[in-house]
Amino acid sequence: MENNSLELINYRNENYNKSLNNKLLKLASNIPDSNGSRYFEKIDKNIGIVTDEFMYNYYKDCVNLIYISSLKYKEIIENNKIDMFLFVTCWRGMEDNDWRGKRKQENILSKIIRLCRSKNIPTLFQSIEDPSNYNVFINIAKGFDYIFTTDENKIEDYKNHCNNENVYLSMFGVNPLFHNPIGIKNNKKLKEVLFAGSWMRKYPHRCKDMKKIFDGVLSSNRELNIIDRNFNENAYFYPKEYIPYTSPSINHEDLQKIHKLYDWIINVNSIKYSPTMCAMRCYEAQALGNAIISNYSIAVNNNNPNIFIVHDSKEVNSILNSFNNEEIYKHQVYGIRNVMSDKCVFNRIEDMMKKVYPDFYINLNKKVLVVTKKITPTIKESFNRQIYQYKYLVEEDKAKKIYNEYDFIAFFKEDYFYKEYYLQDMINGFKYTDSDYITKDSYYYNNQLISGIEHNYVNKMKDKYKTLFDIKTFNLDFLLSLNNSIFLNNGYSIDPFGLNVKNIISNNENSSLLQKIYDKLRNEFLVNDKSTSNNEEDNKLLKENKKEYKFSVIVPIYNNGRYLLNKCFNSLKRSSMFNDMEIILVDDASSDKDTIGIMKSLNRENENIKLYRFNDISSGSASRPRNKGIEISTTDYITFLDPDNEAVNDGYAKLYKEIVNSDYDMVLGNMLKAGNKESVMKNRRSKVIDNSRQYEVNNNFPVNSIQAIMIKKNLILEKNLKMVNGAIGQDTLFFIELMLNAKKIKIIEDIIHIYYAAVKTSITNNNSISFFEKSLLLEKEMAIKLERYGVKEEYIYGKLEFFYKNWYMSKLKNADKSMVMEITKIMLEVFNVYNHTHIQDNEIKDFIECAKSKKYDEIKKIYF
Repeated sequence: MENNSLELINYRNENYNKSLNNKLLKLASNIPDSNGSRYFEKIDKNIGIVTDEFMYNYYKDCVNLIYISSLKYKEIIENNKIDMFLFVTCWRGMEDNDWRGKRKQENILSKIIRLCRSKNIPTLFQSIEDPSNYNVFINIAKGFDYIFTTDENKIEDYKNHCNNENVYLSMFGVNPLFHNPIGIKNNKKLKEVLFAGSWMRKYPHRCKDMKKIFDGVLSSNRELNIIDRNFNENAYFYPKEYIPYTSPSINHEDLQKIHKLYDWIINVNSIKYSPTMCAMRCYEAQALGNAIISNYSIAVNNNNPNIFIVHDSKEVNSILNSFNNEEIYKHQVYGIRNVMSDKCVFNRIEDMMKKVYPDFYINLNKKVLVVTKKITPTIKESFNRQIYQYKYLVEEDKAKKIYNEYDFIAFFKEDYFYKEYYLQDMINGFKYTDSDYITKDSYYYNNQLISGIEHNYVNKMKDKYKTLFDIKTFNLDFLLSLNNSIFLNNGYSIDPFGLNVKNIISNNENSSLLQKIYDKLRNEFLVNDKSTSNNEEDNKLLKENKKEYKFSVIVPIYNNGRYLLNKCFNSLKRSSMFNDMEIILVDDASSDKDTIGIMKSLNRENENIKLYRFNDISSGSASRPRNKGIEISTTDYITFLDPDNEAVNDGYAKLYKEIVNSDYDMVLGNMLKAGNKESVMKNRRSKVIDNSRQYEVNNNFPVNSIQAIMIKKNLILEKNLKMVNGAIGQDTLFFIELMLNAKKIKIIEDIIHIYYAAVKTSITNNNSISFFEKSLLLEKEMAIKLERYGVKEEYIYGKLEFFYKNWYMSKLKNADKSMVMEITKIMLEVFNVYNHTHIQDNEIKDFIECAKSKKYDEIKKIYF
């Protein structure tokens, strides 16, 4: 059926969801607006702007915007003091068909640029349509003084095509006065899943991904609510099967509030393989308090790992139905924190302003004074636990002298357990409200939720020890005198998380005693790390748990806590055997405070998690933490999962069911690799292999991800198998050793985990000299062990050249060009450890000859 056929139009008119919009608008009517921002101040700059409604709403509250129409541009510029002119790529402006059409844009914008130059007004071009529409707007960009793009990959193209070095990255963010969580708890959440967007046939991959997600939602006992921005445009009609879920467009401002009625929304990226460009909705929906399901995008995965990425329809059901209401709410709060902490439009505009005005400054790092009666070890621990860095701890009698040097004041109490993000979340409340204080009207008492007002304005402050005050509004003596609840206007209450009121006892001696008892018990369930011990032997697990788990998942960690929580842990949480798995987090001396906080929080809140922390110097690879994880595991079966990857399809449960009570030493599954494309690696078919050593040799040493296997631990212990400390690619050798030592294995067809290959922080994506140095460590050990197993020759003639060319030599084109000599020497040494002289591949032969002859200029020209 043709999209624009009369039959489909009639079907749409009869079957679309006619009651949805009125229902949503009525529910959203009791959601308040933001009353401003106490944290941010509007920047005193007048920006003449050409853009559409969406980007106008993004910028409108951070600077003075003067909209420039295509008809009256000269009059507007002449009659207003304009500090800079900004064109944001758009298909139409804000007034009817204003600015519609490429030719009109090019013609009038060129005149505006000339007029601005005559008045010394800087001109800024911002593309939010890269890379897909780069060619549409490139001629316009050539006339501007400064160019900003959402796609990092297009920066060099702009510099070359525009002959302009003033080209910069400017990623999306949120306007906290427009995109915020105010009122998200005013209504009972709708069970449907919301998508606000169009069916765009010009992007077939987008439509394919939409169908994948839509079908997954509908098969999960949920319904869709689709608000179609192009409802009356025949070219954007949805397929017939989705029309009953569609409804007409709703104005932009109301749509923000409507998002707050839902727990879950869908995001679809038209651009999937840019490291920085993704749909703006990714940011906006987090600020609005939504949990987000999205198609794959490198930018989404790199910058917003808390967004659930769907590769298969079947994953949608486990995402929607594996978390309880509290867990969903915590996830939503994480998203709010993620964007409000450093992705507000004020952060973005500051960066743009500094490119034009190098001396430009606004205070985006407000200071918090934390006051307590007495600085005890417990208070100091609570203070040091805080992720928010612009803070100072002081006792009450010393606070007065420095009171006016700070922006906000908090009070800490001995009996209260302040979690890692307590101050950060309270501070963020001032960003999207112009309140005098931010409080927690709802909170946890001995881990039990005490109900109260959440994410709404309040006029009663119940407890100063769970409140953050604006110093300019309150006198210190007044705040010190507060011991009970008090009616105070212009407050705002956020979520209940981040604070646990452990005990309220008036008798200080009893309170102190109870605190000691509590701390003793708590320490018995935490891991002692070397931050409290200088002896590596003392760095041992103290967390005792009598439960017998069925298998262990070992997770090596180094400064990747955001991924640990949102990718690794949340994927394990969706497993049917989550409560039966022993999750062992082994930290390789992380220095990132966010990572440390997330690890400790996960360990504190999940009885099946064990945390072991090295607190010396990072070893530089996953080997040391993985080896330690094997050592301290208590189950008979082992698997591994990296923090930036995901376990899917209940794969570990499937592997376990195959291996338990069997004579298999290992059970293997498949892996989906998501990088610059999405593909199943190896795609092995189901089979049982009775002689795994022979299979490995006969098939030229195939390698399986160790994150997609379940291993009998005895195989590792009896053969004393360890990964090479400090090496990269250590899992390759480890798997080969497993295959050479195992007797019988089974392969299943299921995809067990997703490997996100384009993660920026991944060590394998780092092509510096350290990558090659660490690879040399592996290859030296590989050559020794293969010879010990008696298969070195088979490896040389079956695998070496293929691997050397397609792995190491392929890395050279992105390697550090200033280190050609050093890297080349290492590359030569890597090859020489195998004493392979009869080289078959001509490209390898040429490279080795150049390396031996020290022809570094030629090597740089050809290979780098």
